[in-house]
Amino acid sequence: MNNNKQKYLLSFSIGPVQDFIKTARTVRDLWSGSYILSWLTAKAISVARKEPSKVELIYLKDPETHPLIKLHSKGEGKGDPKVLIPCLPNYFIAEVKDSNDEDIKKLQKKIVKAVCKEWLKIARAVKKKLDEKWTSKDMKENYPWDYDWKTQIRSFWEIRTTFIPFCENFIQIDNSLGIDLSEIKEDCDFRVNKKLLGFLDAANKAIRHYPKHETPEETRPKCSLCGAYSQMGTRAKGKNEDQMILSREFWEKAVKLLDIPWERIQTKDRFCAIHLIKRFAWNAYFSERTGHPLSEKRVWDTATIAAMDWMNKIKEKKKDEGFLHVNAEEILKEIQKHFKDEEKFHWTGHWLNWKTPTEGADQEGGEPVCPPEVWTLIEDYRKTAKKNELSTFPPSYYAILAIDGDNMGERFPSANRDQGIKLGSNLIKFATDKVKTIVEKDNLGTLVYCGGDDVLALAPTATILKCAKKIHDDLLPKDPVKDLTASAGIAIAHYKYDLRDAMEAARKAEKKAKDSGRDCLGIAILKRSGTHKTAVLPWKAVNVLQKFIKAFQNDKTDRWSYQMKSEWDQIIGETLKDADIEDKNLETLRDIIDAEMKRIIDRSDKPPRKAFKLFQILVCRIEKQLKNEKDNSIISSLKARDNALTLIQSASFLARGREEE
Repeated sequence: MNNNKQKYLLSFSIGPVQDFIKTARTVRDLWSGSYILSWLTAKAISVARKEPSKVELIYLKDPETHPLIKLHSKGEGKGDPKVLIPCLPNYFIAEVKDSNDEDIKKLQKKIVKAVCKEWLKIARAVKKKLDEKWTSKDMKENYPWDYDWKTQIRSFWEIRTTFIPFCENFIQIDNSLGIDLSEIKEDCDFRVNKKLLGFLDAANKAIRHYPKHETPEETRPKCSLCGAYSQMGTRAKGKNEDQMILSREFWEKAVKLLDIPWERIQTKDRFCAIHLIKRFAWNAYFSERTGHPLSEKRVWDTATIAAMDWMNKIKEKKKDEGFLHVNAEEILKEIQKHFKDEEKFHWTGHWLNWKTPTEGADQEGGEPVCPPEVWTLIEDYRKTAKKNELSTFPPSYYAILAIDGDNMGERFPSANRDQGIKLGSNLIKFATDKVKTIVEKDNLGTLVYCGGDDVLALAPTATILKCAKKIHDDLLPKDPVKDLTASAGIAIAHYKYDLRDAMEAARKAEKKAKDSGRDCLGIAILKRSGTHKTAVLPWKAVNVLQKFIKAFQNDKTDRWSYQMKSEWDQIIGETLKDADIEDKNLETLRDIIDAEMKRIIDRSDKPPRKAFKLFQILVCRIEKQLKNEKDNSIISSLKARDNALTLIQSASFLARGREEE
């Protein structure tokens, strides 16, 4: 053991990340998963920075100014809206000065212990809240529910800390690890040691973390959300008891008793401890800890998000104040006037799509009956919509946006110390100061997570392209060395579509954008009819697509695009797969298709202005950036046309936010 005082590099990570966040049935679950991770990371940083002069974060300048870290370390910032933004990544590196091996190991233990303790506080607060609701004599005697609660929560997180003493023997490093030091021109000692820490992190993560196995006597069904842990509830005591019946009876009773304001579960939500914590953490813990009233972090459901642009247009037409406002506080304030008891308050965007106030209430696990006062307000807004020639029902589709910086795994390691600090600080500042405004104020959406270059948000279909483009463009100058690029995926889904599947579609669209050359946008349309389409376009082509969207919003016809796509499939067929077809035949085929496209548009009733020219511009921009090196120029040109047609149909869908009836 080295007892000499020296400098160390220390890393911290917590996981799982993607699985924890995306395992969600509601938007609240998505936000809560992101927030818990950011909260626990902030706790780790605050403990590591107990002695600021001794411990310095590598990629974050003045961490105590960050809202979440400041709240943990100084207890300051309660009530600040910025503390509600999940914007810290699950990983950080710190430089620890004037320490020895014993000191650094103690610091490791302190960090891990503090994070685990904070997680247990959150869990205990949620359990206490649930116990308060499930304390009836019948529930206590017949439905004890918390078997293995502690086991599940204590074995869930994978928390890793790694350290290395700062090494200056570069010749030995060069020879033993094969690092080419000639490529590192400046700040050599820092960058080499950072690379060594990366090697050790990778080796550490190769040792997989496995949550504790459940006991052989466990008979309860698995959690309906994650499928990994058993759901909470009564456990059968013998062969004479039917476990499935016991579980169903417990959750039917539990749901009726769980009248927690602003939150709820349905009978289908038969959760394990982890996902009960995600669902109720805001109400039971974070509201008080952040100094925000329960109503202040109302996370809208997907039906409400889908309807936001529709509500905004009605608000503009309606002179008097109504309850359907874009601003969350205004909506809640107006709705709450009709509820004397906050405990009984509930809102669901499903009501906006119902034809009667009881339409979906009869379904098993369905939404509650719409209160008469609220239904009267909804009908009033529908009358305003009809009077102003707007749809009397809101769009039923919403959008999920997943955007991620390109090659970030290479940018940070290749940056010197000052560049890394500036890049990291710029991204965190962008996350805390700008992204929420872009998503929620400017584009009527809901921000789920923003770690700087990594953004997850939901928004109405009518505003999602503008939202994605603004975030992308504002990211570009954040790197002090070279402009950032980012790839994004958008999934358009019905508000009843499984949120987990919609999330997966957005991530796949993002991956397709990266696989298409990066700095691109992938759009996936998930129609309830079962026809799913995905297309990719470069960011420089987004403004062209927006012109089509605007035209379709102004009642310009889109039928020509469907007619052309149908004819395209008939004309092209398997042509693009035929390796033996001659280029001259393909060129002739391309000219025929263009002529047919122009003919169809010219004969259409009310097509978008200069539709064919816009189509050609879109094709040109797609072809220029997304060209596959394996394809010849004619093949690339035909594929660009196919992609452009799919995108135009996507634009039509984005404009309407619903399928044609």
